[in-house]
Amino acid sequence: MRTAKIQIFFILQENNAKILHIFYFNAFSPLFSFHWQYLYNVCRFTFLRLVSILEMTIILKIYTIIKSSYISYAALILLAVAMPLSPFLISVAQIILIVHFFIGGNLAAKWEKIREHKAVCLFVGLFALHLLGLIYTRDFNYAFHDLKIKLPLLILPFIIASLDNLNDNKLRFILLSFAFATAISVAISLGAYLGLFGFHYKDIREISFFISHIRLSLMVVLAMAIIFYYSYINSTSTFKISWFSGFFFLLFLSFLVALQTLTGVIALYAILSFITFFFYKSVKPSWMVSVLFLVVGVLPVIGSVYLYRAYKDYKTVSPVDFSSLPQLTQSGNPYIHDTLCDAKENGNYINIYLCYSELEKEWNKRSPLSYFGNDNKDNHLPSTLIRYLTSRNYTKDSAGISKLTVKDILNIENGCANYILCGKNGLYPRFYVLIWELDNYFSGGSPSGHSVAQRFVYFRNAVNVIKTHFWLGTGTGDVQDEIKKMYVKNKEPLQERWMLRAHNQFATIWLAFGVFGFIYFIMFLFLPAFLEKNRHKFFFAVTLLLFILSMINEDTLETQAGVTFFVFFLSLALFFTPVKKN
Repeated sequence: MRTAKIQIFFILQENNAKILHIFYFNAFSPLFSFHWQYLYNVCRFTFLRLVSILEMTIILKIYTIIKSSYISYAALILLAVAMPLSPFLISVAQIILIVHFFIGGNLAAKWEKIREHKAVCLFVGLFALHLLGLIYTRDFNYAFHDLKIKLPLLILPFIIASLDNLNDNKLRFILLSFAFATAISVAISLGAYLGLFGFHYKDIREISFFISHIRLSLMVVLAMAIIFYYSYINSTSTFKISWFSGFFFLLFLSFLVALQTLTGVIALYAILSFITFFFYKSVKPSWMVSVLFLVVGVLPVIGSVYLYRAYKDYKTVSPVDFSSLPQLTQSGNPYIHDTLCDAKENGNYINIYLCYSELEKEWNKRSPLSYFGNDNKDNHLPSTLIRYLTSRNYTKDSAGISKLTVKDILNIENGCANYILCGKNGLYPRFYVLIWELDNYFSGGSPSGHSVAQRFVYFRNAVNVIKTHFWLGTGTGDVQDEIKKMYVKNKEPLQERWMLRAHNQFATIWLAFGVFGFIYFIMFLFLPAFLEKNRHKFFFAVTLLLFILSMINEDTLETQAGVTFFVFFLSLALFFTPVKKN
């Protein structure tokens, strides 16, 4: 076949050569004698023949490369690297995989390989569930948008399951490429956190430049598990470098602490516990086993100490004689004392010693931000101001504002409501804010803008919608509309911009597809462990555990980046050749 293609190509080139010969001969024959014309024609024909051979060689080489499985392998590496660094390259890598799947040839062989993996049907079934939801949906615009987001469910499992010659070494390289790319993303974020790039953030979550801060924290945990696995459990001579992997652990752990993401910290502890109690026999050297058990045992103690300290500081109350509270400010204006409200900041009651007229007048003298506007974190400024004055144990009037320093004013403008937390990051301030959010919410305060308190409202609202659409759900496109209707119906104390979805993937699936869709989703998560006997057991277990934890707190599959992250790594764990040491 190849010889025939070359012969045909040469015939076409010779015909072109004859045409060129006639042109040159007629145009330049007066300038050459006969022997020079003959020599010229011989040289010209030889040159064209060499060019033809070179062109055909290049074409055949390109054709061979296109058919090669290395393009798909390179696209998988690109996809792994793009996960923590570039949403755009995520799309590019998937397009390359799709194009090569169809033009790379051997479709029949690929189909036979796909048929060997029964778990592929589960991914197709989950996508089909969204198609069935079109039957009884009303908002087709959002439904088709949701189907576009879910396309990786249909694409990546088919492509990864169809690939051949993807062995353990290639899997190791893909996973470690992902881990190193995650380290680069984390290093950039920590550089911004330390002010190395001149970047000034209003919210700590802004240091995650490329992707969602929660998703990056999950990628950090997965990268830590990958590096640990290839360093100590299934180590090779090329990657058994304890100090090198220790540097990455320290880098990743510093990021999780700086970012203050409870989701990432909880996921890290869960993965560490899994590694410790189920794979401790495979870990070498033996001292690493002791370190793992020590870390798993000590981390809850450290967390409990921080939580108790934050709770104690928050609940410590400065004594107040409510019967002798002054009725007038130093300027002679009346105070407001709400003695029934139990809300506190640093142990000081928030709703006493209040004079709103003086707060407005004096604040507008000290700051360019309007008193009735929002701070730089988009919180209602009077609320931030009152809480900050309370944390200082200042009266909420002109006298209190006069005591504020320039730094205090800047803290309030930047949305910091407690002076002891301003400019501080780590577990203690995160626990303190968590306790305040919950206390404020259960005391009747608004949960708007407070992530943990909002999730109570989201979940309660989702349960109410589930009760209304128990059997079949709302359909693919109507989830958000039904949730907003329930917010309005129940008069939930949320600003409209915070009226979001359930932030729980299990609840979202039940909302959209009813109890039968929820049952299928549970089967989709756990059946692959039985269908794919040759799966990569460690990687599959870690990936599944990580994503289940994320689905409790987030709508993991409701963004294209989240779906791709989930499907890509789960497909790798299921459809690659397993590591023999498992």
